[in-house]
Amino acid sequence: MVTVVGSTRQRIAEASSLIEKNQMNLATLTLNKIIDEISSDALQLVSLELRDLISRMLPKRRRDLLINLENGLKRNKFSSDIELKIVDDLTNSPAVNVSRCQIYEERLLELRKRHIFQWGTFYRQNLTFMFDDLLVSSRLSERWHVELESISGVFSNHARDIYGHGYRRSVEKGLSVDVAETKAVNGLQHFIYLVIGLYLDRRDNISCSRDAHQIWQIASCFIVGILRGYGNTSFGVETGWALLGRYSKIWLPALGFTRGSDALNLLNDFPIQDRMSDAYVTIIPALLGIEKLANHFHGSDFLLPRHCRLSIGSPPRWDITVNVREGESIRDLLLSCFFENKIVDSLSLSEAVSLRASVVIGRLGGSSVADDSVISEKVLDASDIDISSEQVYDFSEMVLAKLEEQGLADAAVEITSSLKRNYAKDFPLEDPEFRRLFLVERYSVKRLLEEMDDRTGVHLWCSVRRSGKTTAAGDLSEMTNRSILVFQTMDHQPNHPEQNIFERKVREALDNRKAIAGDFFQRVVDECILSNVSVESGEKKIVFILDEYETLFGLISAYTSEDTGLRYLVAQPLLSQMVAFSTKNLLIFMGQRPDAYLILSSQNQLSPLVRQHNFPLFGHIGSTSISEFSQLLRRVLTERLQYKQDFADAVYEETSGHPYLTVNLMVDFCDWLIASHAKENHEELDATHFIAFSKDRLTPAALRKSPYYSFFHGMLGEYLSESSRKAEPWLYCITSILKEISVRHPKVFGCSIANFHVIAAPLGQIAQMPSDRLLTSAAMANFLKIQGGQVFPGIRLMARLAQSTTRKIN
Repeated sequence: MVTVVGSTRQRIAEASSLIEKNQMNLATLTLNKIIDEISSDALQLVSLELRDLISRMLPKRRRDLLINLENGLKRNKFSSDIELKIVDDLTNSPAVNVSRCQIYEERLLELRKRHIFQWGTFYRQNLTFMFDDLLVSSRLSERWHVELESISGVFSNHARDIYGHGYRRSVEKGLSVDVAETKAVNGLQHFIYLVIGLYLDRRDNISCSRDAHQIWQIASCFIVGILRGYGNTSFGVETGWALLGRYSKIWLPALGFTRGSDALNLLNDFPIQDRMSDAYVTIIPALLGIEKLANHFHGSDFLLPRHCRLSIGSPPRWDITVNVREGESIRDLLLSCFFENKIVDSLSLSEAVSLRASVVIGRLGGSSVADDSVISEKVLDASDIDISSEQVYDFSEMVLAKLEEQGLADAAVEITSSLKRNYAKDFPLEDPEFRRLFLVERYSVKRLLEEMDDRTGVHLWCSVRRSGKTTAAGDLSEMTNRSILVFQTMDHQPNHPEQNIFERKVREALDNRKAIAGDFFQRVVDECILSNVSVESGEKKIVFILDEYETLFGLISAYTSEDTGLRYLVAQPLLSQMVAFSTKNLLIFMGQRPDAYLILSSQNQLSPLVRQHNFPLFGHIGSTSISEFSQLLRRVLTERLQYKQDFADAVYEETSGHPYLTVNLMVDFCDWLIASHAKENHEELDATHFIAFSKDRLTPAALRKSPYYSFFHGMLGEYLSESSRKAEPWLYCITSILKEISVRHPKVFGCSIANFHVIAAPLGQIAQMPSDRLLTSAAMANFLKIQGGQVFPGIRLMARLAQSTTRKIN
């Protein structure tokens, strides 16, 4: 079984862009190259995406491309074993398929044997194929619902098999029961959030109730199957059901993307002693009510879950937002459920209502709910509901009535109202768990790793802060075709201690002030593999990624300056062991600064071996909606703010795909729309909207007083400070260059390379780097870029902010 490499994803995006631009000759050439050059197994995985692109061609091109695609698919090893026919795109004639369950079962068995737990590569691509294949088959099969039940059983069997196997292997390898359980729970989270990501990717393109029902049912089928299989797994003396009850906060948000009837059946499968009674009588009626409401929509009107999250307070709250489309109107409905214990005061209810919840469900106890009629109108008391399907179904009718009542009221208000809500603020920049629902597949990062897969040595990935390095690298698969991948960070991760093993061991060694063993680094790597990686390493090469690498060298520098003996007891032996490791494996440092490793220079054997690479921001190809950046922008603006592709192109030109700045820019933009009295659901945004916004909100005067970029203002002000000049000279120099280019050339934000050297030469002395090396290192870290003999900011918005920032006085 093979995987679809990042370069293939890039070429598919390029083909989409060419079709959008009506450059059909180039698009045809690109599609034929994809079909002819990738392996037959990989072609099978992307065949449905290619069919979608080919369907946008004129008949003759479409016919020729489909013939080439079919010929390529005949080479696929699966075609000799299983007959799988798809709708003919030319005639629209349905074709019969044989045992879709058998196909999926064989694919999952292959994953179990050869690629177990490789979520980011093999699992993602095979589940993508299955999801899209089911969407096609749903329009052809009269027995589709029966098939879904069987397929859910296939996923259940697979989940039980892989999680049981993974747990047993972890314990056999010497992991404690607690750590083995944590790995099993993390594996469950990866699997179900992979399914949710596929659902969300397809949700953006839904235009009718039929398709909405289909993607929702497919996601529900997969998620419930996985959870049921996990529940039926034996984890030593524990059952999976017991673990699901103990770690409910891990998977309850995923339940928001299931159909209510499926969720009820799942909770009915729980043994009585493990069944979550409060969730049963609050969350399940909410999901049933939503499902019933969704069945009222037909044609181009539909309802779909948008996102679901837990508010971890006391008591914890489960919030689900569903998106309703009726005619030209798009609106959200929020339901809040208190799923642990009784509510004894009205403050928690008031908070839920203040967040514009249409319905609040909980088991109420103690004094009366509240005297406030607005609160009492929206609250449903589940105290008297027994744990039975009949009572839960009856209670869901009350939920449905509340939803219909509130939905009508909201619709009446929104038809004529101006935009009042800043939807970009919903993007959870500071909530990593909730942010899982907003992740975009970073095939550009995977392509970078794939390009290095046959290498060894020490490599450095640098980029501006908050550019998505940690999220993207942490989402990489545990194994490439040739390597085992281990991710560690020097940043404290209380919710993921398995990512801090290396950091803890290094601190302990420095604190102990004793000579480290000759195999210290290799033993730490082995412990990281055991605690993080769920597959057998065998003789495979190891890719060890260390995030926030500056902290490692900062620690070494601080300890050795305080105690010179540590240089010889810990620091130099550690660096030498890392060099030895890199002769057969791949050691990757990630951070912002490309000079942090330049310490202990007289005897540092590692520094001369480091090779810097550019870490990609979110990639974008103009005129296509499937680029990484276009997908990010849709996640930020939501369905409520539709835009044309030239709007995405204009935003990209400003942020270059930097995710944190893109989100904050869109928060600023949405507030500008509100201040401009833009109408809700009125018109698609285009480049002229962004140009008008830029003239108003992105001037130096406006940015100086803007509240939207406080983090970057503070960061850049610190980089420009005198203390940074001494402690972090590279950042001081590069930020000073950004500011100087912006001040001297405020219209074009660029200068010739010759002028750059004039600006950079005196600063290079501070950084102890010649200006040409400053330029090269800054370009690979996304601070600058070189185009046509000109030097520009890597991120124009960051240059604007540098121009408007005052140097911090230390």
